[in-house]
Amino acid sequence: MRLEKYITEKYHTAFNIDGKYIEIFVNPTSKDIRDIKSDEIRFIAISNIKKVYVWNADKLIHLPMWERLDFKGSPYGDRNVCMGVIGKKESKWKMIYSDSEKRYWDKKEERYKEFKWLEKYFDISEWYLEMGNK
Repeated sequence: MRLEKYITEKYHTAFNIDGKYIEIFVNPTSKDIRDIKSDEIRFIAISNIKKVYVWNADKLIHLPMWERLDFKGSPYGDRNVCMGVIGKKESKWKMIYSDSEKRYWDKKEERYKEFKWLEKYFDISEWYLEMGNK
């Protein structure tokens, strides 16, 4: 039996950019999210491979992170990609903002179903089904 088969979270990488040390976690545990030590955390989620990358929101915005992780193409035209910000609300981590999802707002229920797997890591239901970028 391989332990890796049962572990879904993974420390991805860390690097220095513009004098800032940044850690990135893939499919993070709740402890990983707490260890980021920020009120807001950015994420890039990729639905076709069911991976979410998280890091301190104050350190780097989405596009430079996309490029730093060596993903190909633009994340803005890819339906498999959701980028946003989570924050602590009512003692729970919740999605609070997303520029990339605005283009799909007329299909928000469909997008929620496509990215519902993110609920394992943080709450997205309120953002998609109730409020959006209010």
